[in-house]
Amino acid sequence: MTRRLPALSIIFAVILWAAFSIASLASDDKGSTPVATMAIIFGWIPSFLFIAMTRMQTEFVIALIRTSENSASIRKRLR
Repeated sequence: MTRRLPALSIIFAVILWAAFSIASLASDDKGSTPVATMAIIFGWIPSFLFIAMTRMQTEFVIALIRTSENSASIRKRLR
């Protein structure tokens, strides 16, 4: 699961970025062209932050589980 989570978050982020870019291009407003251009140029930044936060949260959970397992083994040795 931990190996699939970063790949899934990357796929999800790319799909969201593409969807927002397409939605801004498909909008029928006259002023949507600058918004679409900004979405295409700078839309990857929230996607990148989402991927980075997912990675940090995954690493935190893994470290928490390993710490718990190590603490349990130390407690067993002390008894």
